[in-house]
Amino acid sequence: MRTLLSFLLIFTLYLINGSLAAATDPSANQLIIKFNDSTSSTQKQTIFQTVHANELSTIENGNFSLISLPEGSDLNTVAATLSAFQQVELVDRNYEVTPNHTPSDPYYSKQWHLKKINMPKAWNVTFGSPDIKVAVIDAGVQTSHPDLKAHIIAPYNALTGGKSIPASAHGTHVAGIIAASMNKTGITGIAPKVKIIPINVFEGEEADIYTVVDGIDYAVQAGADIINLSLTTEDYTDVLDYAVQEAYKKGVIVVAAAGNDNTSRLQYPASHKHVIAVSATTQKDTRAAFSNFGSYIDLAAPGVDIYSTVPKGRYAKDSGTSMAAPTVSGACALILSKNPFLTPTEVENILKKSSVDLGAKGRDKYYGYGRINAYAALKQTPALPMSKLKLSSRTIAFNGTNNLPISFSAKKGTKISLYIKNSKGQVIRRLATNKAWTGGTYTRRWDGKTDSGSFAPSGQIKVTAKMSNGKHSVYRVAYVTVRNT
Repeated sequence: MRTLLSFLLIFTLYLINGSLAAATDPSANQLIIKFNDSTSSTQKQTIFQTVHANELSTIENGNFSLISLPEGSDLNTVAATLSAFQQVELVDRNYEVTPNHTPSDPYYSKQWHLKKINMPKAWNVTFGSPDIKVAVIDAGVQTSHPDLKAHIIAPYNALTGGKSIPASAHGTHVAGIIAASMNKTGITGIAPKVKIIPINVFEGEEADIYTVVDGIDYAVQAGADIINLSLTTEDYTDVLDYAVQEAYKKGVIVVAAAGNDNTSRLQYPASHKHVIAVSATTQKDTRAAFSNFGSYIDLAAPGVDIYSTVPKGRYAKDSGTSMAAPTVSGACALILSKNPFLTPTEVENILKKSSVDLGAKGRDKYYGYGRINAYAALKQTPALPMSKLKLSSRTIAFNGTNNLPISFSAKKGTKISLYIKNSKGQVIRRLATNKAWTGGTYTRRWDGKTDSGSFAPSGQIKVTAKMSNGKHSVYRVAYVTVRNT
């Protein structure tokens, strides 16, 4: 049993971005909990009762419990509730165990690029979060494709201003590389749980700068975290540069293909500042013969014979830096899924520092800083900028002279709101509102009173900390039972 447990722990993910990374075929309504060594049986039963759970089995002298939950339970919410208890060290779904994570999608074996960038290990960290949105500014996407339809949100046609977009082969292929579902059908994308905002800017084979700029602006307004631009022009324009810089200022990562002309001439938007320019590599980690190159190249990624989605619910191979760019966009989405508070520059630097150096040592004109390694990038991705909440007691009776210390640590500049909720989920006391902390360990004390000055009624109280960067919010929670007389 110890060997199996060690194997399970390879796949045990702690709470990422306030939620559990989704798994392939987890046992229905089951969670695995690791308790600290000092947890008593009585304490465990009290915790189980909080979420209406039944203990199915224990291992490792009772430190690990397998629990079942009522049908229809939100596992993310339950996991957040359980992780708030001081006795709980780890919570996760009951995954099927396989040697590294190998998708069951039938065409996975044709997707050589996934193993090349170390995706099986990367998926042990995260499959991506549905809170992360990638805009595919391209020639349209088949939004009804079986491997894509679950991920499509807010489609936009920049030519008509409407929501109806064409089902182009190019755009559908790009979208599948990023986020095709891990669903035992077809292929799997790099970040199979993130959302895709498909934006059409092409009329047939033609597009213009204005339409692309409109697409970028729409993507920003729609809340995109990443913009993928598998398109190029040799013509520099201030308006395209402006659109890209505005997206960057608003915290959006912009990824662009270097182009397929085997030339060192500057290509746009790839050559713009604050754009991640991507060249293409082969299965042998050499530069693709067609791939453009030059001093503007930031990173390289697989771009030859990439198998992905195409219209009519089908799949096909395609080659180009148009395939390499979404590979990088997918990796960016995974990094943000683990920590959505990172800036575009921080994400780019993580990818550069974790890349596999190819060609001449250090940065070069063919591969930039190197070919991406998604797993290595996730290992270098920092944790969320706030610790779990710690309470001095789990039960308290307020008498007008005592208080409840609430402790946590936060990195400099982290904006955190701290408030108290009653058993009905209503906010009854605000201890801090969107405060930017200077960095360090903090203790806030609650005197047991509501904002109106009266004592909170007896019952279970939820202490909640909300981290926010204006686009994403992550919560930390802890519970205390108030027993006022």
